[in-house]
Amino acid sequence: MKYFIAIFFCIFILQSPIFSAKSESEHPPLSEDTKKAIAIYKRNPNEANKQNLLNALNKSYDAVIEQKKKNLNEHIKDKDKTIKMWLKTVKSGKNPHFMNLETDNNKGNERKAVANAIANYNKNRNAQNENALNNALSLYYEAFLDEQRKHIKETEDLREERINASLERFTSDRFELSPKSSQNSSKNLNKDEILA
Repeated sequence: MKYFIAIFFCIFILQSPIFSAKSESEHPPLSEDTKKAIAIYKRNPNEANKQNLLNALNKSYDAVIEQKKKNLNEHIKDKDKTIKMWLKTVKSGKNPHFMNLETDNNKGNERKAVANAIANYNKNRNAQNENALNNALSLYYEAFLDEQRKHIKETEDLREERINASLERFTSDRFELSPKSSQNSSKNLNKDEILA
């Protein structure tokens, strides 16, 4: 009986919005324009339809870059609020969520500095240590913003290469859409596949 309860609980947790939000793709699914352009080209592979597909890919790529820039601007705007929230978390005896992440990133030194500042603050909660903690959190956040800026630049720099690779893939004889209908023909394709 305990075994079945455990299985049910695991299924419930995996289906909860909190869990699924973390596993969602950074990019939304392919736009309807791109799906349509792929389907049209596959039905009638001529130069006009190839150009239409190229236009759709460019539009899709622009949307990804714009979304990344919009996200960056939101992060810049939220900097002070986020740092205050992290500081409040430390004051409550917990660590900010990023301290528990096990992802590869370029903020290792800043993260170590935050860990040291938290340890010092927890030993002696005075104004000097709180100020040092605030500075460490601020430097970590700046490193995060720099990482996002570099990612946007990389996305822009690789634009032509990625779009050409996508166009070549989708116009290849080996690339087949689902035989069902053009409505869900490109369902499994997403911008990660094309633009990552």
